[in-house]
Amino acid sequence: VVVDSQDNLVLGVNGETFSQLIKVDSAGSEIWSVDLDIKIKKIAISAGNSIALIQSQEAAQDADSTDVEQSLALYSSEGEKLWELSIAEIFAGDVGGLTMTSITPDAMGNLHLLFMNGIKPWLLKINPQGQLVWQKLYTQTYFDNAVSMDVANAMLQVDNQGNAYALFERRPASPESSMIMAEVVKFDSANGSARA
Repeated sequence: VVVDSQDNLVLGVNGETFSQLIKVDSAGSEIWSVDLDIKIKKIAISAGNSIALIQSQEAAQDADSTDVEQSLALYSSEGEKLWELSIAEIFAGDVGGLTMTSITPDAMGNLHLLFMNGIKPWLLKINPQGQLVWQKLYTQTYFDNAVSMDVANAMLQVDNQGNAYALFERRPASPESSMIMAEVVKFDSANGSARA
Protein backbone atom coordinates (compact mmCIF):
# COMPACT_ATOMS: atom_id res chain seq x y z
CA VAL A 1 0.00 0.00 0.00
CA VAL A 2 1.32 3.46 -0.92
CA VAL A 3 -0.19 6.93 -0.48
CA ASP A 4 -0.12 9.62 -3.18
CA SER A 5 0.11 13.40 -2.68
CA GLN A 6 -3.71 13.69 -2.57
CA ASP A 7 -3.97 11.13 0.27
CA ASN A 8 -5.34 8.44 -2.03
CA LEU A 9 -4.27 4.87 -1.33
CA VAL A 10 -2.88 2.65 -4.08
CA LEU A 11 -3.00 -1.07 -3.37
CA GLY A 12 -1.61 -4.06 -5.19
CA VAL A 13 -3.60 -7.24 -4.52
CA ASN A 14 -2.27 -10.57 -5.80
CA GLY A 15 -4.82 -13.31 -6.40
CA GLU A 16 -4.47 -16.89 -7.63
CA THR A 17 -5.08 -16.15 -11.31
CA PHE A 18 -4.80 -12.37 -11.60
CA SER A 19 -3.86 -9.27 -9.64
CA GLN A 20 -5.51 -5.89 -9.14
CA LEU A 21 -4.09 -2.42 -8.89
CA ILE A 22 -6.64 -0.41 -6.91
CA LYS A 23 -6.85 3.28 -6.05
CA VAL A 24 -9.14 4.42 -3.23
CA ASP A 25 -9.71 7.85 -1.74
CA SER A 26 -9.12 8.77 1.90
CA ALA A 27 -12.75 7.86 2.72
CA GLY A 28 -12.18 4.32 1.37
CA SER A 29 -14.22 4.71 -1.84
CA GLU A 30 -12.74 3.08 -4.92
CA ILE A 31 -11.59 5.56 -7.58
CA TRP A 32 -10.52 2.92 -10.11
CA SER A 33 -9.13 -0.60 -10.37
CA VAL A 34 -7.17 -2.39 -13.06
CA ASP A 35 -6.99 -6.17 -13.52
CA LEU A 36 -3.48 -7.42 -14.30
CA ASP A 37 -2.27 -10.84 -15.42
CA ILE A 38 0.95 -10.52 -13.42
CA LYS A 39 2.04 -10.56 -9.79
CA ILE A 40 2.70 -7.18 -8.18
CA LYS A 41 5.96 -7.22 -6.23
CA LYS A 42 6.73 -3.58 -5.38
CA ILE A 43 4.79 -0.29 -5.71
CA ALA A 44 5.99 3.31 -5.52
CA ILE A 45 4.36 6.68 -6.20
CA SER A 46 6.34 8.79 -8.65
CA ALA A 47 6.04 12.33 -10.06
CA GLY A 48 2.50 13.48 -10.84
CA ASN A 49 1.14 10.64 -8.71
CA SER A 50 2.06 8.12 -11.38
CA ILE A 51 2.46 4.57 -10.08
CA ALA A 52 5.59 2.49 -10.61
CA LEU A 53 5.33 -1.29 -10.32
CA ILE A 54 7.80 -4.11 -10.29
CA GLN A 55 5.77 -7.00 -11.62
CA SER A 56 6.48 -10.62 -12.52
CA GLN A 57 4.99 -13.57 -14.35
CA GLU A 58 5.73 -16.04 -11.55
CA ALA A 59 3.14 -18.26 -9.94
CA ALA A 60 4.41 -17.72 -6.40
CA GLN A 61 3.36 -14.50 -4.72
CA ASP A 62 6.40 -13.89 -2.55
CA ALA A 63 9.53 -14.82 -4.53
CA ASP A 64 11.93 -11.94 -5.10
CA SER A 65 14.37 -13.71 -7.39
CA THR A 66 14.71 -12.27 -10.88
CA ASP A 67 15.08 -15.78 -12.30
CA VAL A 68 11.41 -15.32 -13.25
CA GLU A 69 10.42 -12.75 -15.84
CA GLN A 70 10.11 -9.35 -14.21
CA SER A 71 9.35 -5.92 -15.56
CA LEU A 72 9.08 -2.34 -14.43
CA ALA A 73 5.88 -0.58 -15.46
CA LEU A 74 4.63 2.96 -15.01
CA TYR A 75 0.91 3.70 -14.74
CA SER A 76 -0.69 7.12 -14.83
CA SER A 77 -2.59 8.45 -11.82
CA GLU A 78 -5.74 7.32 -13.68
CA GLY A 79 -4.53 3.71 -13.97
CA GLU A 80 -3.44 3.75 -17.63
CA LYS A 81 -0.23 1.86 -18.42
CA LEU A 82 2.27 4.36 -19.84
CA TRP A 83 5.16 1.98 -20.51
CA GLU A 84 6.74 -1.31 -19.48
CA LEU A 85 10.40 -2.30 -19.44
CA SER A 86 11.70 -5.87 -19.08
CA ILE A 87 14.34 -6.33 -16.38
CA ALA A 88 15.94 -9.08 -18.53
CA GLU A 89 16.33 -6.59 -21.41
CA ILE A 90 18.19 -4.17 -19.13
CA PHE A 91 20.58 -6.89 -17.96
CA ALA A 92 20.84 -8.43 -21.48
CA GLY A 93 19.13 -11.60 -20.27
CA ASP A 94 21.63 -12.29 -17.46
CA VAL A 95 19.41 -11.97 -14.39
CA GLY A 96 20.34 -15.13 -12.51
CA GLY A 97 21.35 -14.47 -8.92
CA LEU A 98 19.85 -10.97 -8.77
CA THR A 99 17.44 -10.14 -5.99
CA MET A 100 15.21 -7.05 -6.28
CA THR A 101 15.08 -5.15 -3.01
CA SER A 102 13.78 -1.63 -3.60
CA ILE A 103 12.23 0.87 -6.02
CA THR A 104 12.48 4.57 -5.20
CA PRO A 105 11.42 7.55 -7.34
CA ASP A 106 13.14 10.92 -7.24
CA ALA A 107 11.59 14.41 -7.50
CA MET A 108 12.18 14.50 -11.27
CA GLY A 109 10.23 11.29 -11.88
CA ASN A 110 13.27 9.03 -12.38
CA LEU A 111 13.02 5.57 -10.85
CA HIS A 112 15.90 3.98 -8.94
CA LEU A 113 15.86 0.18 -8.65
CA LEU A 114 18.14 -1.59 -6.18
CA PHE A 115 19.16 -5.20 -6.78
CA MET A 116 21.63 -7.39 -4.94
CA ASN A 117 24.04 -9.55 -6.94
CA GLY A 118 25.36 -11.90 -4.29
CA ILE A 119 26.73 -9.47 -1.71
CA LYS A 120 27.16 -6.56 -4.13
CA PRO A 121 24.52 -3.88 -4.80
CA TRP A 122 23.42 -3.12 -8.37
CA LEU A 123 21.52 0.11 -8.92
CA LEU A 124 19.56 1.17 -12.02
CA LYS A 125 18.25 4.63 -12.87
CA ILE A 126 15.31 4.77 -15.29
CA ASN A 127 14.00 8.09 -16.63
CA PRO A 128 10.26 9.02 -16.70
CA GLN A 129 10.01 7.78 -20.31
CA GLY A 130 11.18 4.28 -19.34
CA GLN A 131 14.74 4.58 -20.69
CA LEU A 132 17.80 3.34 -18.84
CA VAL A 133 19.93 6.32 -17.71
CA TRP A 134 22.67 4.24 -16.07
CA GLN A 135 23.29 1.02 -14.19
CA LYS A 136 26.07 0.39 -11.71
CA LEU A 137 27.33 -2.72 -9.96
CA TYR A 138 29.18 -1.53 -6.86
CA THR A 139 32.30 -3.69 -6.60
CA GLN A 140 34.43 -2.00 -3.96
CA THR A 141 36.61 -4.44 -2.04
CA TYR A 142 34.93 -3.38 1.19
CA PHE A 143 32.10 -5.76 0.27
CA ASP A 144 34.56 -8.59 -0.39
CA ASN A 145 35.20 -8.73 3.35
CA ALA A 146 31.59 -9.73 3.99
CA VAL A 147 30.19 -13.24 3.90
CA SER A 148 26.61 -12.07 3.69
CA MET A 149 24.56 -8.97 3.11
CA ASP A 150 21.10 -8.60 4.63
CA VAL A 151 19.02 -8.15 1.49
CA ALA A 152 15.75 -7.91 3.38
CA ASN A 153 16.99 -4.88 5.28
CA ALA A 154 18.61 -3.10 2.32
CA MET A 155 17.10 0.34 1.89
CA LEU A 156 17.29 3.01 -0.78
CA GLN A 157 16.59 6.72 -0.46
CA VAL A 158 17.00 9.54 -2.98
CA ASP A 159 17.78 13.17 -2.11
CA ASN A 160 16.43 16.34 -3.77
CA GLN A 161 19.28 16.34 -6.30
CA GLY A 162 18.58 12.76 -7.35
CA ASN A 163 21.57 11.16 -5.61
CA ALA A 164 20.72 7.68 -4.30
CA TYR A 165 21.80 6.28 -0.93
CA ALA A 166 21.73 2.54 -0.33
CA LEU A 167 22.00 1.16 3.21
CA PHE A 168 23.06 -2.43 3.87
CA GLU A 169 23.81 -4.63 6.85
CA ARG A 170 26.80 -6.92 6.41
CA ARG A 171 28.48 -9.67 8.38
CA PRO A 172 32.30 -9.77 8.38
CA ALA A 173 33.99 -12.82 6.85
CA SER A 174 35.83 -13.60 10.09
CA PRO A 175 34.15 -16.59 11.81
CA GLU A 176 35.17 -15.17 15.20
CA SER A 177 33.17 -12.01 14.67
CA SER A 178 29.45 -11.85 15.37
CA MET A 179 29.34 -8.12 14.64
CA ILE A 180 26.87 -6.81 12.08
CA MET A 181 27.95 -3.60 10.41
CA ALA A 182 26.00 -1.08 8.41
CA GLU A 183 27.27 0.49 5.21
CA VAL A 184 25.87 3.40 3.23
CA VAL A 185 26.78 3.76 -0.44
CA LYS A 186 26.08 6.99 -2.34
CA PHE A 187 25.33 6.77 -6.06
CA ASP A 188 25.74 10.06 -7.97
CA SER A 189 22.66 11.27 -9.85
CA ALA A 190 24.44 12.11 -13.09
CA ASN A 191 26.41 8.94 -13.75
CA GLY A 192 25.90 6.51 -10.88
CA SER A 193 29.47 6.75 -9.61
CA ALA A 194 29.48 5.29 -6.13
CA ARG A 195 31.37 5.66 -2.90
CA ALA A 196 30.93 4.27 0.60
